[in-house]
Amino acid sequence: MTEKSDLFSETTIGGMRLKNRIVRSASGSGIASKDGFVEEDNRKWFRETAEGGAALIIPEMMCVENDGNFPEHYLRIDGDDYIGGLKT
Repeated sequence: MTEKSDLFSETTIGGMRLKNRIVRSASGSGIASKDGFVEEDNRKWFRETAEGGAALIIPEMMCVENDGNFPEHYLRIDGDDYIGGLKT
């Protein structure tokens, strides 16, 4: 009998049980709205990544303070108006 690879073994991180050890690290997609709001493309990307097998997805970079230097079409979380889209 072949042993299961550690990659596909369950694990726990900080009390959170994960079905495997596949983690999608943070990066920037550039598919948010021009003003940094979550778009359907963002939701689709996260959904497809999860369906593809990633047990943990670390969200992409987000603007936490609008100093005018953050590029357009990247997610923002520098105001309460952005939170709703990030919950869905």
